[in-house]
Amino acid sequence: MGQRMRNLRRLFGRRYLKRLVIVTVILGLAVGGVQLVRYARTALQSAFSPGSRSRGPAFHTDTATVERGSVTKAIIAYGQVKPMRTETLAFRKAKERIVSLRAEPGLPVVEGQVLVELDIAALERNLAEARGELQEAEGELDELAATDSARELELQVELSEAQTALEAAVGDLKAFDEGKNTPEARRKLAASELASAEAELRDLTDDPSHQKEIQRLEWLYNQAEVEHGPYVLIENPSEQDRDTEWLLRNEMLARRQTLEVARLDHQAGIRAAEQRVAEARRALERLDREIALGAHEIERAKLASAKDAAQAELMGIEEKLALPAEESDAVELARARAEVLKLEGEVQDATAALAEGRLRAPFDGVVLAVQAMPETLAVPGRDVVSVADTSAFRILAKFSELDVLDLREGMEALLTFDALGPDVRLTGRLGEIPRYGKYENGVTYYEVMVDFDGGEVTLRDGFSANVSVPVGSKENVLVIPAAAVWEEPGGSSVIVLTEGEREVRRIKTGVGDGVTVEVVDGLQEGEVVEVQLRGPLPGSVYMGGVRY
Repeated sequence: MGQRMRNLRRLFGRRYLKRLVIVTVILGLAVGGVQLVRYARTALQSAFSPGSRSRGPAFHTDTATVERGSVTKAIIAYGQVKPMRTETLAFRKAKERIVSLRAEPGLPVVEGQVLVELDIAALERNLAEARGELQEAEGELDELAATDSARELELQVELSEAQTALEAAVGDLKAFDEGKNTPEARRKLAASELASAEAELRDLTDDPSHQKEIQRLEWLYNQAEVEHGPYVLIENPSEQDRDTEWLLRNEMLARRQTLEVARLDHQAGIRAAEQRVAEARRALERLDREIALGAHEIERAKLASAKDAAQAELMGIEEKLALPAEESDAVELARARAEVLKLEGEVQDATAALAEGRLRAPFDGVVLAVQAMPETLAVPGRDVVSVADTSAFRILAKFSELDVLDLREGMEALLTFDALGPDVRLTGRLGEIPRYGKYENGVTYYEVMVDFDGGEVTLRDGFSANVSVPVGSKENVLVIPAAAVWEEPGGSSVIVLTEGEREVRRIKTGVGDGVTVEVVDGLQEGEVVEVQLRGPLPGSVYMGGVRY
């Protein structure tokens, strides 16, 4: 009995020990999980709170004073590199089996190369059948058209056309005699256009405000050049000297660009006015020569002759209608004519289908896409193959509706490409500004083509492009380096240094050119901000993610 009690105590003691171990492990895991969740939540709050975002290492920063100055206003947009020419091939009329498909995406092709081929034998049979049906319908129409009733119907149509032609000829002659559309009237209009063009040219050439503006911009540029010069001559510049020289150099370049844009705009306006004067003068001289050679009498004689011819034609048709005619079935004749017209259309469609039985490359290039498979039926109007000419490119840029009113066709644009780095810059010209935009994700965009010469730069279809269009400048506004601005979910912010303390402050920014940015609200003149020495190079992010 005593041995049995000892065995029971040993058994229950082991079970208790196992339960105790299991409970301890579960409690430990629960406590660790709670601590892990608290740590993760604290880390996330710290990472996303405005005041605790990373500002970069301290040894990569400098300071800048909020001051008044000028800043170039540039419209910034994103775009994609597109081939200069793209063409999508499709069968317009043909509806037959695809027997050969010799295209695939990325395949180089040459002009005239066959890409898709249909069942030519079947297309030829369709054409032969359509021609046979048309021939039978034409024979039936010829038999019906031989009757007198058909002859009268045709004469009635001719009579209506002759009456209309006579009325038009009489109206033209009457208007000419009243002085409308005469050589003298056209000369008067041309002289007025010439005087207007010459006045516009004089206004542009003698405009004193332009010269004053050029002198002002030259003074600003010279001032920036003088401020920048001493820093270039420093033999062993400090880090602060190099940063100051970099900022002054960018300011100098921005002012020089503003000066050059003003000069070019004025010269372009003068050239356009000179072109309009030359064209108006040539038109006036041409009309003077025509009038001297008797253009008035010649044109009136032609109009009178046309009126007499129309009257004679009308009288001839009326005489034919006065002859006796026999009755005939006009309804049957109209039906036969309609049948012939329908079959003529079918023959034309069959001829066009046979002619497009082979889709060929329209130019040298690369296949972009293929939307067909062999042994399937071609559907008229459905895209089959897309081909692009990659020897030249242009950019499809998307401009916001807030900026499109400041854009004009032909404006110069600075182009950079994310894939090529900040050192590759090209210059382009804006194409036609569309009258209608596209609504995407709550914003209306206007797609503008930008033409440029890529030269030796290697580009690819689909490269991201950054487009910057200078449209003016602002003077005497609060400015800071663009590198001092941080974009966060709540808006723009800077780090303000006050007696050694770093304060994160929300600000409202205005225009910018990638180097300098206008401060609309949030800072006072004379305050000091921290500047990240990351440099606002092309492709970097500043001012809310706008690329310069």
